[in-house]
Amino acid sequence: MVGGPLWTTRSAIASSLDSVGSFFTSKSWLEDKINTLQKTVDEKDAEIITVKNQLELYSQLDAYVGMKEPNKNENIVRVVTRPPQTPFDILVIQTNNLVKEGSKVYYAGLPVGTIGSLVGQYARVTLLSHPDSQFRVLLGVKKNVGDAKGKGDGIVVVTMPKDTEAKEGDMVYLAEGTIPFGTISKIDQNTSQSFIDIYIKLPFSPTRVDWLSVQKE
Repeated sequence: MVGGPLWTTRSAIASSLDSVGSFFTSKSWLEDKINTLQKTVDEKDAEIITVKNQLELYSQLDAYVGMKEPNKNENIVRVVTRPPQTPFDILVIQTNNLVKEGSKVYYAGLPVGTIGSLVGQYARVTLLSHPDSQFRVLLGVKKNVGDAKGKGDGIVVVTMPKDTEAKEGDMVYLAEGTIPFGTISKIDQNTSQSFIDIYIKLPFSPTRVDWLSVQKE
């Protein structure tokens, strides 16, 4: 049997190759479109999550301090690095040039630390629970004065005479403030027998916090 004309065979092959090429081109175009759409969806999801986080920042402790709206004297900032990537109770925030060294840092309106060094758009936050932190506090309903020291992992400890009136759940205030920064989570007998160790927990975990606020200057 004599085969068909050579040009017909070549044309068929070329046509097939064109179809294959067109298929892969179309597939590549489709994948690009899908990736672009996915990126758009991810960005929109991120925007939604950002808004939700900002709202949650001021709603999580609503029952704790009765705060429902952001303080107009504070700027909301994102936490970009936290333990264990940072040492002890140190956080890194994105500042957008809204803060300066020494500014107070808050969580839902509660004082939790201060701004340390600034590097470009970022700043180091030292939490009250950092092991180098020492400050005066007022404990419980009677506002007993004590000297607090950071223990790390969001915990602060105050050693007080064992007859100090305090119980788990009592609010604890910075000596110069009227807003609590935490609550008593545990009370242990000190090894001296004449004192007790009062443990205060910050209102968030340093390893999980995503948003804070910083006082406006």
